[in-house]
Amino acid sequence: MGWTALLDACVLYPLSTRDLLLRGAERYLYEVRWSLKIIEEVHRNLVDDQRCTEEQARYPLIRWRLPSLKPS
Repeated sequence: MGWTALLDACVLYPLSTRDLLLRGAERYLYEVRWSLKIIEEVHRNLVDDQRCTEEQARYPLIRWRLPSLKPS
């Protein structure tokens, strides 16, 4: 795999963008990376915008679709 993409909170938060980018990674078009700080920002935004509860937001975002990926 040659390309690596850092997915910031602004692309992980909207469902449609996140889905598109993670599907590309699933098909090995590129590797994706994110940091704990980015995941925390997504978590905070989900709760603040009342998209989910605090408990629901605790589900490990980095394992949504690609369990083998590791944060950078």
